[in-house]
Amino acid sequence: MMLTSSHRTFDPQEADFYYVPAYTACLIHPVIGFADFPWFQAPGKWRGAPDNRVMHATGMLEEVREWIQKTHPWWDRRQGSDHIWLAVHDEGACYFPTSVYKTSIVFTHWGRLDVNHTSNTAYRPDNYSKSVTWPSLQDKDWQLSIKGHPCFDPKKDLVIPGFKPPSHFLSSHLLGHDILMFFRGDCGHKRLRHYSRGIRQKVYNLSREHDWQYKYNIIIGTRKEVDGDYSEFLAKSKFCLAAPGDGYAMRVEDAILHGCVPVIIMDNVQAVFESVLDFDQFSIRLKENEDLNQLPTITEAVKPKSTSTPKLERAQQFKDHPYRAKQTWLTDGAQDAFSTIMAWLYNKIKQ
Repeated sequence: MMLTSSHRTFDPQEADFYYVPAYTACLIHPVIGFADFPWFQAPGKWRGAPDNRVMHATGMLEEVREWIQKTHPWWDRRQGSDHIWLAVHDEGACYFPTSVYKTSIVFTHWGRLDVNHTSNTAYRPDNYSKSVTWPSLQDKDWQLSIKGHPCFDPKKDLVIPGFKPPSHFLSSHLLGHDILMFFRGDCGHKRLRHYSRGIRQKVYNLSREHDWQYKYNIIIGTRKEVDGDYSEFLAKSKFCLAAPGDGYAMRVEDAILHGCVPVIIMDNVQAVFESVLDFDQFSIRLKENEDLNQLPTITEAVKPKSTSTPKLERAQQFKDHPYRAKQTWLTDGAQDAFSTIMAWLYNKIKQ
């Protein structure tokens, strides 16, 4: 989409922004500990793989910034404020080097707002709060290079949707909604206690203890426990649980693409396009410390009018979330995700 977009120019003098194609997610997986294992050397081992993958991602970004600054004049022109970086691994830009994050624009899936934050991943090699030194090669703790910035700053960054192929949302978002609330996925059974901030585990346990499926037709479970077409389940649900995993989880996208009202439970974290769309019109947000045993009562009490007429007006948000190579079928002037991002950038020029 970007390569063929009319917004792209080959003349850097004409550019308003500079996209930096540095893909740390690809370095983290499959390069580190998989594609280049055992040749990729790193301090510490965990299950045979490097013990801190995100440390290397941080180092890679810092090296890229240094190369850009030495090779091209554009970084120093505005101190990097017109450079765009992508942060699509679990905890987004939480471990970006401060020299990159403080000035640049970041597109991420993880909108965590805390300035003083620690890693919440339950996957040990991605814990950016773990100190690592490597005598003779890295004498200083790598964490010194990532201190002093949030994972996301809505004043300069944007939470963008993850890519969902059309096969992921085949079922119509205009199907009848006979399931009150739905979630299928990792419920933390074999995870560390802090996985998903404990939210998925808590909701799962409550649903089992109080027999929510029989009483309210609320379906919460793992892939093994809830068999069937995922897209169809979402399309038939009035509400869909959106809780974090090791960081971001594309549950808000799943819900919106199927006309389901997201029930968002993740404190101090912006959802996808939340700074662009009026989420109060088509979602419910609950605090993590709320009595989640009241979820059936809360969702049953919501009337169609207060959720923006579930079938029609929620469906309007659908068009902002998928990425589409062609937009010819969008005859009403609606935009896809890429166009929404371009419009957001255009507004930054005017600012």
